[in-house]
Amino acid sequence: MQTSGFSSTPTTLVLLLLCTTISLLASITSTKHHLALYPYPQLYPYLQLQRVVTHQLGHSSSTDLLFSSVLLYQLRVLERALGTRKFVSFVLMSGGWEAVVAPLVLTGVVRPLSWGAWDHIPAGMTAVVMAALAVWAVEVPRLWRWELVVPSFAAMRRRRRRREVVVVVAQRQTMAVAAVAVAVKTKWQQETKEERRGEEGANGQSHSQTKRPPTSSRSSSP
Repeated sequence: MQTSGFSSTPTTLVLLLLCTTISLLASITSTKHHLALYPYPQLYPYLQLQRVVTHQLGHSSSTDLLFSSVLLYQLRVLERALGTRKFVSFVLMSGGWEAVVAPLVLTGVVRPLSWGAWDHIPAGMTAVVMAALAVWAVEVPRLWRWELVVPSFAAMRRRRRRREVVVVVAQRQTMAVAAVAVAVKTKWQQETKEERRGEEGANGQSHSQTKRPPTSSRSSSP
């Protein structure tokens, strides 16, 4: 039975209200620039470790807030499928991994390679939403499949495999039809030979009967 709205999805409702409320308050109070996470100097040397959690609670961009809200509402079916407890565990694990891995990757890889141009993590629960979207793509059956105008290597490989399969099937069908044709032709030739032999035998018997001399009847004298 299909259910609408936020029925049986309290965690999704709390996340959506929390994200929307904090984002609107930050926009009203002009404090959106405080939501982003700067590993340097916030985490070190200031040791503001609470920011690894607080920067995930709101968005500093209205576009990010719109898309996150729409995706959270769409992905509420995961909470119904997994259950509230499992969905809460999934949200906490996704947020925890983002809080630990993202600053390390930014500090050790992204910032050195960009020469300090990328030095912060944008605010928002993007990690939770993307993780839920990945689970949704696996759990929910796919009804439609779209491809870009420019084919990818995977699409080209799939098309090549399909062509090869079609060619192999066509060859097998052609061989099967040829084998049936040969069998039918052989059977027809055998039947034709048997008919000819039967006609020749019948003609030989008729000729032998016509060439046999008539027998003279001798009458016995009394």
